[in-house]
Amino acid sequence: MEDRRFYYFYNENFTETAINDEPKAFAGLGLDARLTRKVLKVFTWYSEHFAQMTAPAKKVYLLTSDAAGKETYRKLLRGQNAEQVIDVNDFVLQHQK
Repeated sequence: MEDRRFYYFYNENFTETAINDEPKAFAGLGLDARLTRKVLKVFTWYSEHFAQMTAPAKKVYLLTSDAAGKETYRKLLRGQNAEQVIDVNDFVLQHQK
């Protein structure tokens, strides 16, 4: 039987994936760049730490709201876990009966 459970993890107050919003760390970066950096750090951490529990199929996804967002994250990941970045429409299509 296929496992169709879906978990959403909140990131507030989690030391392992927290990014300090110090001005030096984000000098010259806009809000979108800061948020993107945070999302990538959280996704990378969860992918690495849940990889053994979800093996052999990778079941940690970074869901985006559109194809452009998906491509942006895939480029920033430089191939590492890029196949796990999908937009919501792709996710729905992959899990239809």
